[in-house]
Amino acid sequence: MGMYYSWPKLGLFDLTVLQSILIYLLPDKVLAKMGRGTSFEIISIKYNDCSVGILKWYDNKPVNIASNFITSGNLVKIKRWDKKTKQYVEIERLEIISLYNKSIGGVDKIDQLISTYRTFIKSKKSTLRLITHAFDMVVANCWLQYLEDANLLKVQKNKTLDLLYFSLQLANEPLNNASPSTSGLNLSRSSDSKVSRQKLNRTDNHIPAVDRLKNPTKCKNPECSRKHRTHTFCEKCDLHLCLSSDRNCFKESLKFL
Repeated sequence: MGMYYSWPKLGLFDLTVLQSILIYLLPDKVLAKMGRGTSFEIISIKYNDCSVGILKWYDNKPVNIASNFITSGNLVKIKRWDKKTKQYVEIERLEIISLYNKSIGGVDKIDQLISTYRTFIKSKKSTLRLITHAFDMVVANCWLQYLEDANLLKVQKNKTLDLLYFSLQLANEPLNNASPSTSGLNLSRSSDSKVSRQKLNRTDNHIPAVDRLKNPTKCKNPECSRKHRTHTFCEKCDLHLCLSSDRNCFKESLKFL
């Protein structure tokens, strides 16, 4: 925390969690023996009527937090689940912890949800990674909104979807609503090798013609081998189709109509 960037007199208040600290605070083992809800704090000497407080609060694990406008504050009784006794116990929570959870805790929650089921891609392009991260963020926020709506509608906890099944349902929704014209396509072959049913005109006058290209074009009949190339195409549909003594893809393709 820099005095030039966060100063209460300037209306800039700072509250942050510290991953590691170099100053002396009570060891974690000592706080663990004293029990959950135990805290220890130190306050720096005032400089320009401003001081910094650093606290360590022990819940399931120690939390180091620092602020330039509040220290421990008022204590609040909260309930926490105890694995040993298998029941809820009351512990004391500092006001600074409550303020952090209220204002900044949501950011940590979103990061945790995104990291739980992050979309994995092999590409190292920053644009693709940003896009997938944005999708993951949208899914996490939608799931939190879904939980709020379920709570308002008084849906039972065992009937609400967790994040994994919620994400799967979102992914399957477009597939379930896919149009019949595209649901039966073979995805293992490229789209340019298939006869488009929309492109095939349902009227008559399908006339074969021969192009003047230097190299033959791949046949667009999905039942035709990928090795077959032809100069013959349908003038009406503008699709290249085999028409020879061995194969007649031109006739077979009209079966789609």
